[in-house]
Amino acid sequence: MKKAVIVFQKNRILGKVKTRLAETIGDEKALDCYSHMIAYTHEQLQKVDADIHLYFSEFIEPSPHQNWHFQTQKGDDLGEKMNNAFLDLKSNGYDQVVIIGTDCLELTSEMINDAFKALNSSDYVLGPANDGGYYLLGLTELNDVLFLNKAWSNDKVFQTTIDAIQQQNKTVFLLEKLSDIDTFEDLRAYQEKTGNILFIGNTD
Repeated sequence: MKKAVIVFQKNRILGKVKTRLAETIGDEKALDCYSHMIAYTHEQLQKVDADIHLYFSEFIEPSPHQNWHFQTQKGDDLGEKMNNAFLDLKSNGYDQVVIIGTDCLELTSEMINDAFKALNSSDYVLGPANDGGYYLLGLTELNDVLFLNKAWSNDKVFQTTIDAIQQQNKTVFLLEKLSDIDTFEDLRAYQEKTGNILFIGNTD
């Protein structure tokens, strides 16, 4: 059984990451927070029983992970980029493929491993996010109806994805609902919940 995790990661460029968060805490602190999210995600991935394929948003950055695979995202919108990434790996013989981002500090290696276990008996696995999107999607067979000609970055993404799966008469396993960190309110809620402080200083 060939398994892979697709990781969508933005390049760490000042002013181009966590722009909604930066509106409150500034570009430098937003970049620091995003770098922390990346480091956390990479730490979890090292404990996942699957090949790791990291897709950068613009260019391939140097990485200490010599056994990982690195590409850049290709497509006009998020759906097309995800569909193309899944196509890459399915054409390379992977049986189970899961995609995640680098925005969820609640996602653990155990949850990702559980997603692969769920794919042994379900067509899809989906991790709903509190903002109406999803933080993880896994599949055994690719169907571009889940990705192409869809509206993204709204609170209906999870529901429209579920609807598309059900319309295909396929089964889906749902993981627990988690929170991405995109805004200062998300960050504050995470810090209050966990006690982890991701930046130091005021927010002026």
